Amino acid sequence: MKKFICVCMAVLQFLLLTACNGDIPFLDILNPTEPEKPIVYVFPSEVPTFDDDKELPIIAFWSPPNTEEWYQSMVDCGFTDVIIDSKYGVTPGSEKMFETLGICDKVGIGAYIAINRGQKFTTDLRYGQYESFKGINTDEPLTRAQIDIIIENIAALKGAFPEAKFWLGLAFGYPGDFASADALFDYYMTNGGTQQEAFSLAPYPLSGIEGAGILNHMWLSWLEDVAAYADKYDTNAYSYMAAMSIRSQKSRRPDTDDFRFTSYVPLAFGIKGLGHFCYTTPGTPPYAGEFAEEDYALINFTNVNDFSTYYKTELWDKVKTVNEELKGMDQAILSFDWQGIMKSIGTDAQTGSGRNCFLNVKKWMHKHDGIKSFTSTEDTLMGVFKNDDGYDGFMLVNFADPAYDRENTVNLEFRGATHALVYIEGKPQMVDLPNGSYTVTLKSGEGQFIIPLS
Repeated sequence: MKKFICVCMAVLQFLLLTACNGDIPFLDILNPTEPEKPIVYVFPSEVPTFDDDKELPIIAFWSPPNTEEWYQSMVDCGFTDVIIDSKYGVTPGSEKMFETLGICDKVGIGAYIAINRGQKFTTDLRYGQYESFKGINTDEPLTRAQIDIIIENIAALKGAFPEAKFWLGLAFGYPGDFASADALFDYYMTNGGTQQEAFSLAPYPLSGIEGAGILNHMWLSWLEDVAAYADKYDTNAYSYMAAMSIRSQKSRRPDTDDFRFTSYVPLAFGIKGLGHFCYTTPGTPPYAGEFAEEDYALINFTNVNDFSTYYKTELWDKVKTVNEELKGMDQAILSFDWQGIMKSIGTDAQTGSGRNCFLNVKKWMHKHDGIKSFTSTEDTLMGVFKNDDGYDGFMLVNFADPAYDRENTVNLEFRGATHALVYIEGKPQMVDLPNGSYTVTLKSGEGQFIIPLS
């Protein structure tokens, strides 16, 4: 009997030990679990159509000479709006301002009037006579007093022109006398800023001199915060990009792939408008302070006071190329609501500050029921979108710093999708998805908007 008991105990001990190693699956009946159900995801089958009443705002900061020729140049470059600042005597309420609004009407570009921080906006009913007049803009308030004046300006603007818009520019790295950018924005929104149309930030991520790619590691974190603010207060978020080098910030002169990069990445975070700093070169001799002689924009000059010396630089054509791509897809992406952001760590990615941008994002989407897998050779971002008709959209962006000119092979496996509507350089194309798989090699800085279909 003792021998039998010892044998039984030895067998039981063996079974328990092997069960701990996972070798005796039938012992799972001691701790039963529900079998994992396969994920079924159904994408819509019909090709979506989009209303033609949506347009991505593309805004020129630092207006050119107030002539029809130079304002037409902004329209030809793909800009939808301009912020008219006080250069060339075009000050708020002046006769030159109304002449300039007349030019905006003629060439077909929207106009925001720049009101400096701390400056009060004086309503003039003549603004309402111009179809191009969209509202006013103030950049980078730093004190409560300045924000209080902005709130007064909004009330005055809306009182005289109920359809007019206010656009606030935020400097996330400079919260002024507030503890943080969050505190500044919350104070603004809870004290009257909710009447605004949009707000923006200016991260200028290309923080490296030519040939040395160094991305601002806070860029994605700031975009994430802006997306959260837009959701919290049900407003629109815009983003500035550096359309020129800014040596004081070690911001390199952008190339075409840089313009793509700094457009598609914000769009992946649900940004609803893009601004270019600057359209016209802001610096003048002797170039003290923020700008240096080599910091020129899309429009440059040899004599700031002589309009005949103004000319287009090579940056103008590069921006036009990207703006035309964006205009080809804006009706599609603006028909979707942002859901979150996903990432893929590249298998062949170079280490550097690009990866550091990922480290500061607070909330990633780690899965989507419609996606089996998401892999890439370079670091990759993917914005996740959904629209009211049940379609899913994915903004795929090569996140390799364009300074290194690296292509990125991405593979997405969708559940149940057989084909997709894909916007490639702004042009819609139908693409087959064998076994739900989409493999694409993205160029440096490239983004694509993908709408899977079954």
